[in-house]
Amino acid sequence: MATFLHRLGAVAYRRPWAFVLAWFVVLASIIGLAATSGGHISTSMTIEGTSSQRVLDQLRKELPVASGGQGTLVFTVPEGERLDSAARASSIAEAATEIAALPVVVDRSSFAAGAAQAADPSSPPRDESGGTPESPPATRPLIANGSPVPGVLISPDGTVAMLQMQFTTQVDALPSGTTDDVVQIAETAVADTGVTVLPSNSLESMHPPIGGHEAIGLVIALLVLLITLGSLWAAGLPILTALIGVAIGVGGAFALSSTITLTTATPALALMVGLAVGIDYALFIVHRQRRLVLTEGLSTADATARAVATAGSAVVFAGSTVVIALVGMTVIGIGFLTTMALVAATTVTLAVLIALTLLPALLGIVGERIWSSKARARGTRPGGKRLTNRWVELLVRRPWVAVAGVIVILGLAAIPASDLDLGMSSGGSDARGSTSRQSYDAIAGGFGEGFNAPLLVVANADGGATLNQADLGAITAGLNGLDNVATASLMGANPDQTLAMFTVIPARGPHDESTAQLVETLRDPANPLTTQTQATFGVTGLTAVNIDITDRLAAAVPEYLT
Repeated sequence: MATFLHRLGAVAYRRPWAFVLAWFVVLASIIGLAATSGGHISTSMTIEGTSSQRVLDQLRKELPVASGGQGTLVFTVPEGERLDSAARASSIAEAATEIAALPVVVDRSSFAAGAAQAADPSSPPRDESGGTPESPPATRPLIANGSPVPGVLISPDGTVAMLQMQFTTQVDALPSGTTDDVVQIAETAVADTGVTVLPSNSLESMHPPIGGHEAIGLVIALLVLLITLGSLWAAGLPILTALIGVAIGVGGAFALSSTITLTTATPALALMVGLAVGIDYALFIVHRQRRLVLTEGLSTADATARAVATAGSAVVFAGSTVVIALVGMTVIGIGFLTTMALVAATTVTLAVLIALTLLPALLGIVGERIWSSKARARGTRPGGKRLTNRWVELLVRRPWVAVAGVIVILGLAAIPASDLDLGMSSGGSDARGSTSRQSYDAIAGGFGEGFNAPLLVVANADGGATLNQADLGAITAGLNGLDNVATASLMGANPDQTLAMFTVIPARGPHDESTAQLVETLRDPANPLTTQTQATFGVTGLTAVNIDITDRLAAAVPEYLT
């Protein structure tokens, strides 16, 4: 391999523009394809075969209008003010009416018509504060012009309201710009009333995860390399080649986003890994080439060829191990995880190829400018051993001390893993100050944590029977009587009344263990509710989907590591 790489490096150095042109064509083609494809990013992560996915599939078949995604708009006012004044309530009602008229928003009465609204008066829904029938409820509909506003709830203190909507399809499958239009309608309706509109994270537009943080990191990396290498050319080439590799890898993923499910985590992982290995691999070769020129007096052409042969071999080995580790994630059998792994592995492969071909070509263009006169003087100046050399010699003389020290340090660093909780992100884990985080916090403060973790519970009548009004009332009362339930209500049923849907609000948030226990209880065929009502229950919704994904990933990690 070293011989082949030596020849490759020599050819790239002698004919640099051919290699540069080839990579430019690849880059331009990928950018063009990505621009024309639209770069669609999905907000959902699903795993086939999970309980929540089976319930969604059942709803698509038996009650399609109820199988779409959901979104929430939160309305808030400055501290000390209320939302239920006549002007503000009317503006929110106007927003709700306009949004309900959109063709992508489902009229909830279309699936509520299959069942009469029923409740057992002996067991009223509970509120989160443990209220009784005589005490004020935890939530109430917003009243505008003397009538309740459909789909809008207001908090007991009147400071927070939320509009919940059901879409005809999953949010990520809506026409481009739909969620922005929903938010714009609400903001226009409440303009000049002092009301702030906060969309939930499911309604936020997804954008490529490339922003200020990455730019800051690149600037810091450039400064470190510049200080270390003493040459702008030597410091800039690894950054440049890493950016080209990431642009092709991530751009290629966006170009294929119409045929593959591209979640927000996919380009983020490829970007993170691609920049890291791209800079690292290029730096291997640049540093080796400079040392050969400065310490052995080789010409830049010979030094480049030898650097590609020696350091390039290390690059191939290092890149291969990373690619193998990433591709190994496909054995887990989770679709979106497989896509993440393959996109990241492709980006690493590109980093290796660019380091072996484009980088020596750029070194050929730069020529003698790869090192400054000061750097050359330092490299040829006689002197004692460098600190790094003395450090390596010390480690070689005391290898077991070094090994033991590393093990101790790694062990200490791993201690926090004993309390590690796995889970999918939600609005509560978004950055403070972000719109989705403000929306999450407003709901938690106004209604309770559980309203950020609604569950869609589907009841199926046993043996082809139907669910009559008494059955629905018994199920509603039974759901409200379960531990860890704040409130539960009937949403509707299919036309033949063999299936009914209920909204269950847990007592705690989406990441609380009690919420996961509630989902497990509802799915248990032996739970008391099943015995009492002769119905079987399934649970879905974003919270249940995320719980299932977390459980599947937790079970798959040991398989991947072995």
